[in-house]
Amino acid sequence: MPSTSLRHIPRALREFGSLLPSGRAAALGSPAPTRRVPRVTIQDLGSLGELIAAIATVATLAYLAVQIRQNTQSVRASSRLDVASGWRAHNQLMLDPKVNRAYQQGLRAYPDLPYEPRNVFVNLFGDHAVFFQGAFALYEEGQVDRQTYEDYLTWFACQVVTPGGRALWKEVSPFLVKGAVAAVDERLERDDLPDILSLKMYSLDD
Repeated sequence: MPSTSLRHIPRALREFGSLLPSGRAAALGSPAPTRRVPRVTIQDLGSLGELIAAIATVATLAYLAVQIRQNTQSVRASSRLDVASGWRAHNQLMLDPKVNRAYQQGLRAYPDLPYEPRNVFVNLFGDHAVFFQGAFALYEEGQVDRQTYEDYLTWFACQVVTPGGRALWKEVSPFLVKGAVAAVDERLERDDLPDILSLKMYSLDD
């Protein structure tokens, strides 16, 4: 009898081991249950590829956004330099006493001037008008910031508001871009421009 009972012990252990976790079952001599490894289908690979493509697209857009922002800042800086260069060019021309006096006379008395000072004034004022038109276009395109544009608009409007400036503005404004002309006219209507003829730098005194 004892020998017969011992024969059934390995079988009983195996049945008991099947009820235990794999580690304990293996320790009792029972094979661990096998797990099926999920198969990767073509559809799964396609989904993974779409995810990678989406991540790459987001990264590319972020890079382009940074590049566009840096380029915009560079263009604006260059445009501000262009406006400043125009202002400096005018100041350099005014270093010539004859040119300076002719321009001052024009601001006060155009068109009642002799030919030579009238011609100087017309050309300098016309150059200012065309340059402002360019600054206006840069502002409209977002290449010049509002503060720089407003400063140049105010400075040019100060020339236009003078007696001679108003007279010449009526002659040249029809040949300029309507938007630029409207911007100057609106600035004049605000009636808060300084009288540049009262400034020492625009004085005719020797």
